[in-house]
Amino acid sequence: MTNFSERLMQPNFGSVGYESLFRNMSNGFDLQRVEDRLSKSIEVSDNRIIVVDLKMTPADKTGTVSINMTFKLDNYSEFFDISMLIEE
Repeated sequence: MTNFSERLMQPNFGSVGYESLFRNMSNGFDLQRVEDRLSKSIEVSDNRIIVVDLKMTPADKTGTVSINMTFKLDNYSEFFDISMLIEE
């Protein structure tokens, strides 16, 4: 869970994991901000990936989050979809 600018030689490398860890998602948690930072993290960590769409949805009050991402690889015309459920 490296934050942005923690690596001196790679200041654009990092993620939003630490700042989002143990946050209560029902009290005004800003999913849009996390979506934007996660999308940026993915594209910066591997410049072959182009994130087309990334949506995070709280599935219930237990802290479960559904993540759906559509992306393509730089040299391919195909689109790929990934869905995952992150549980407490």
